[in-house]
Amino acid sequence: MCQIRYVACADIYLSGIRGCLDTLARHHHGWNYQLSPLGLYDEADLLIVDGTQYETIKEIPESLLFLLHKRSTLILVNAFQQALTDILEKECCCSILCVDEMTFHLRDILDVTMRGKRYLSPLIIRFKQKASEESPTRLTLAEHRIMTFLKQGYSGVEIARLLFRSEKTVSSHKRRIMKKLGAKSDVELSQKINTLSTFMNSSGEHPGRFGRMES
Repeated sequence: MCQIRYVACADIYLSGIRGCLDTLARHHHGWNYQLSPLGLYDEADLLIVDGTQYETIKEIPESLLFLLHKRSTLILVNAFQQALTDILEKECCCSILCVDEMTFHLRDILDVTMRGKRYLSPLIIRFKQKASEESPTRLTLAEHRIMTFLKQGYSGVEIARLLFRSEKTVSSHKRRIMKKLGAKSDVELSQKINTLSTFMNSSGEHPGRFGRMES
């Protein structure tokens, strides 16, 4: 029985992980697992941490940060956490799975991590290669959320209402987005956002709930 523990604030990705594990158990005779929240003195073959809510490594609690230095830990991140991912890759030894991957082999990821080897999502590796070729624009999670609404045609007032933020805060984020993307007008900003979205889609780097698992 494989003992798997998790640390997560929400069940968005946890339910996807559980579904993948159930599929593995059905298709691989003799393999089974137990998935439960991490307890204080728990021993586990694998620890899964949902890190998608953290923007910087400073936001991660020390008790959790300690676990990221274990090779039996797998942390979940998304494609827009490039700054955090860079630090995790350099300063920690945990495996890193990007939840925006279109396809991944969960059994291989589990096997690699539980054997004390490190797994890095191909998407993360591609971002790293892209960064070595050019200096990519890096948006914070808050900026990305606002950029997503801008792409859909929402006004600053509407975005402020949807995100429960002040119009001043949204306007400030929008100015930073324009500066980072090199846009001097709303028209240029729209063009830049569409170009960025096209790049993400053409690279297979399409934000989603959870990639398709292949056993």
